[in-house]
Amino acid sequence: IAWLLMAGWLLHRGERRDRVVLHWSGVILFVIATVFAVGWQAIFLNPLMPFFGSPVEGWFVFDSLFLAYAIPAALYAGIGFYRLGPRALWQAALVLAAGFAFLWVTLEVRHFFHGDRLNQGSTGEAEWYAYSAAWLAFAATGLWAALKWRSPWLRRTSLLGLGLVVGKVFLSDMADLSGALRALSFIGLGAVLVGIGYAHRRLGPLQQPNPESTS
Repeated sequence: IAWLLMAGWLLHRGERRDRVVLHWSGVILFVIATVFAVGWQAIFLNPLMPFFGSPVEGWFVFDSLFLAYAIPAALYAGIGFYRLGPRALWQAALVLAAGFAFLWVTLEVRHFFHGDRLNQGSTGEAEWYAYSAAWLAFAATGLWAALKWRSPWLRRTSLLGLGLVVGKVFLSDMADLSGALRALSFIGLGAVLVGIGYAHRRLGPLQQPNPESTS
């Protein structure tokens, strides 16, 4: 986290002062921080990993998952939102922000049902439905942000997320859930379809981005 925060600061100061040394120091530190964040935090120490997964510390939401995934997601989002550094860097930061945020939401659901040991125990019906609800809320939040900041990239990403939730409901929830949870899953599917229609009406057609905007 400290490396990523420092990388953002160096990139910002490098652009403000037009200092090449600060700029490239920020780029190098961003790459090092990202390799560590993805390789170490997101993969090797992922609580879902058998044998190597570290137990979750703290209460639900306010826990070690928040520090390991939500805060890096926010830092990456800040770098991408303010377009710090080269184009490829801040576009990569946007992708990493979405990935870390999705990982945080998913692991928090697992934490709620399994306590501090996420790599133990099976997935029940209630937990499987909770993933659909959490991912739906995650994609809907992305659509709200796309509406607020008029981001075509975020809009497409959020609509893709909504589409994946629809696919999960049809391909998995229909077969694996039963009773009230199955009914709730179909209600959630209806909400997804309504949300997609609303997003298309409210946001309008995508405009062709200029060379300086994200694709």
